[in-house]
Parts: sequence; C-alpha cells; structure tokens
Amino acid sequence: MIFYNGANGSLGRYFAEAAVQAKRPAYALRSRIEDRAGFLDEVANHIGDSKSASLFLLAAKVSVPWCESHPAETHQTNVVDTEALARSFLEFCGSRRVDSRLIYVSSAHLYARHEGKIHETDPVGPRSVYARSKWEAEKALGKLAERFEADLRIPRVFGLVAPMQPVYYILPALLKRARELALAGVPGLSNLRDYLDARDVCRSLLAVESVDAEAYRRVCPDQTLNIASGEGRTIRSILELCLALMHGQENLSKYAALITEAPARADDVPRIVASLDRYLSLMGHSPRTIPLDQTIRDALA
Repeated sequence: MIFYNGANGSLGRYFAEAAVQAKRPAYALRSRIEDRAGFLDEVANHIGDSKSASLFLLAAKVSVPWCESHPAETHQTNVVDTEALARSFLEFCGSRRVDSRLIYVSSAHLYARHEGKIHETDPVGPRSVYARSKWEAEKALGKLAERFEADLRIPRVFGLVAPMQPVYYILPALLKRARELALAGVPGLSNLRDYLDARDVCRSLLAVESVDAEAYRRVCPDQTLNIASGEGRTIRSILELCLALMHGQENLSKYAALITEAPARADDVPRIVASLDRYLSLMGHSPRTIPLDQTIRDALA
C-alpha cells in the first residue's frame, strides 16, 4: 500500500494517475503534515491487510522567495514536521509488523556549484533557505532510518515542469512573459537547467519505490538518486520555445530579438544538470517520456 502527502502540489496532483498507470494502490493523505494524529488515523483506516506500506513524502514549502522570508516556518515544515511524520509512520508499521519504506523527495538545489553533470556523490552546498531545509531533512531522515533499520530512498528531483504549476515555477512564469511579450529583463536567461515533466517524475518515483531493496542499496549506498532528464536547456531556449508554440515559428525571430537578460537570484548558479548513471543502472532507460514541447503544449491547452 502506498501513502503520499502533498497531493495538491506540483508533483502530488499527478501522482494518483501515475499510480493507476503503474497498477499500484495509492492513498492521498488529507491530514496536514503537522497533524500526526490525523495522519495515523488515515493510515490505520486505509492500510487494510497490507503486509507492506510505503510513504512518499512530497509535501514541502517550495517557493524559494517565500522560504527566504519565512525561514522558521520553512524549517518547521520541511525538516521538523517531515521527520516527525516519518517517525510516526515507522513506529506504526513496526507495531503492526508491516514492512515499511520511506521515499523522501528531495531537490537538486542542495548541490554545490558544478560545471559538469552532477553525480549523487558530488558535494552539497545549499545556497538558499529552501535548499538547506531539504539537506537538513535528508540528514534527519537518514538518522531516523538508521535507528529504525528502515528502507529509506531519497530521489533528488532537478527542474520540474508541468501543465499546471504555481506561478513561482519557471514554466508558468515564462509562458506569462511569452503571452504578454514582456521579454525585457528576464533573470538568468543563460543559466543551464535540467527539466523533467512532473508526470515523468511521478512515474520515476513509483519505479524507484518498486526496486528490490538489495538492488537499490547496491546502486545507491548513500540512499540518494537523481531524477532528471540528464540534458541541459538554457532558460532562453525554453522562453523561445514558448514564443514559437504560442505565436508561431514564423514570428520567433522577431520576438526573440526583444529578449534581454537580467541578473539571476543571488542564490542561483549557472548550471544544474544531472548525471543519470545511477538511474540508468537501476532502470535501464531514461526517466523522460514526455518532451518539453509537449509539456508546453499541454500547459497551453
């Protein structure tokens, strides 16, 4: 049985359909992350006679500007409440003699600056409140898993695009600029990023959960695994793709000439692109099935 929180988030809203496609029973938790009693009631009421249960921890504060201005709240949700919820789950499963598995969805934001493709063993160097909270949560859950001898898996998701996302994500922000032709002063145009459709991310997360424990430990001895396309795209190239799909390829050169760059955020870095060595070793294929232009078309539709 699969349980997951953050059902209304950029990943969570696509998780149910991915679970249906994978033919895995999944329950979207309704209780808030700080409501441990409500969480345990939901798990107890829906676990049935399952002999194994997995908890996908998707819920988090993710808006970088919001997290910067609310560091205490970010730490409480992303670290303290997340660790407490995971502990409650492990204790519950232990009391029922149910095999348990934790899948904590982390972020590539925690990696240090890197000029090549980022491997899971490369140094971390969180530059924002959000990134630090994800790194702190990874460490807290690692200690928890060690104490309970639990199966913990930490997929680190790189750039995320989806047909429906809050405005602080890159794709809706670029689509808004393309729609309004507000093309001057776009921050970080030359930055190289690695984007994967949320639907592909959800499918990948479920595939990660289903891997045999011994195989996962062998490939990911530190529990971490990159989830990404493995390909870099500049922000400019994505904006130009939005312009072409919205206004026609024949008008692209006219509008592209109006694009100018503004400085990126202070916590930003020029390049974040994933190495997929571990993922390919485990799965034998890339996580990507949906190309970026299709994601944009779905967003426009």
